[in-house]
Amino acid sequence: MPQLPRVLVISPCVFNYQNGGGVTFSNLFQGWPQNALANLHSSPQDPDKSVCANFYRLSGEDIVRPWPLRKRGPSSLGAATTEKNSSLSTKGNFRKAIHRFYRDRIVGNSGLPQAFQPSSALLEWLDKFKPEVIYTILGPIPHLDAILFIQNRYNCRIVVHCMDDWYDQAYTSGVFRFQRSKMLKKFKEIFDKADQCLAIGESMAKEFSKRFHKQFTAFQNTIDVRGFSAQSQKYREEGTKSTMPRVLYFGSVLPFAQLDAIAEVAEAIDATQKFQFEIITIKECISDCEAKLGHLKSVKLSLITKDQEHFCRELSQADILLLPSNFDPASVEFLKYSMPTKVPGYLASGTPILVYGPKEVAQVQYAIENKWARCVTTQSKNEIAEALLELQSNKAENADLVQTALKVAEKNHDAINVRRAFQELLAKV
Repeated sequence: MPQLPRVLVISPCVFNYQNGGGVTFSNLFQGWPQNALANLHSSPQDPDKSVCANFYRLSGEDIVRPWPLRKRGPSSLGAATTEKNSSLSTKGNFRKAIHRFYRDRIVGNSGLPQAFQPSSALLEWLDKFKPEVIYTILGPIPHLDAILFIQNRYNCRIVVHCMDDWYDQAYTSGVFRFQRSKMLKKFKEIFDKADQCLAIGESMAKEFSKRFHKQFTAFQNTIDVRGFSAQSQKYREEGTKSTMPRVLYFGSVLPFAQLDAIAEVAEAIDATQKFQFEIITIKECISDCEAKLGHLKSVKLSLITKDQEHFCRELSQADILLLPSNFDPASVEFLKYSMPTKVPGYLASGTPILVYGPKEVAQVQYAIENKWARCVTTQSKNEIAEALLELQSNKAENADLVQTALKVAEKNHDAINVRRAFQELLAKV
């Protein structure tokens, strides 16, 4: 392999094991020299320093709003913001309702107007690192500004990694949606400058290659399949304390992606009274989950921890894993070419999987074509209940699904092949 360049990861998320982007970064960059890897991010979550040790969190000194919306704060070298309310729910239903109204009706998906204005602390951090390659999953306008500024300042190569069809819907709602034209201009400039373009799956790579007239290569999250499978077996043998069969969803719960589908599954489970439904998600998603699912007796909400083994342990000790996607047109457009970070782990876990969602979505197509899950592709609570009961009772079918899933994981997602190919591509850039 050629000498590895100094790579600056520019992203809204941070290296950790609590969100999809952070997990993907950690698994793809594992083994990269830490003195040649840094992460410029805007996440409120704490970084995990096992793969990358050099972080700078963009603050109010680097991302500024026009007066009177301006909010300034100290620059941060890797520290996350401290939030007073770290419990599962925000106090007060009225406060929650006001927050959701502000988010959905006023701010929308456009956010407040913001601009990148590098502070002296950020410039000092960048000058010390001297990036040679920018690897980015893009993000809102300040991130696009940062990519272009840093590329120009250090004459960096650019590698863009698309993980969903974000740009197609970005800056289309809220009071400040007029920013979309500005975003599209910067978006195009970055793609024109990009030396390599990556997609999160094969269907996205094919579509985006046509759309942007540039060659896209598919790379998604990767794991040590044999190691993960062996660890799963160990956790499975330890057993669980659940008195009822446990259906598990692990990951973010977003209104524009999974929330409605999860609610339909929860209502189907509640009607059967034969399963416990656990949702393990990040703190930022709890409020929406409580608002949508709080009245259902079968639902249990838990937080993803910083423990790297949490994901493996929970998956292996569940009875059925859920991979859902909403059926509404906006969600389908957003998810159409995406592939969830959790898929390799789901496949290698040894636990049967229920996929619920429309056929147009890539993760559903993947399951149907490769036969690694029980799939419900019509919006029906009755069919969900039937599928769950069948999965619980038909042990032979479960065994076939589990074995097929493991073979697909070994073929398409094993770190030995995927990580090496990814790192070789960055090195050649």
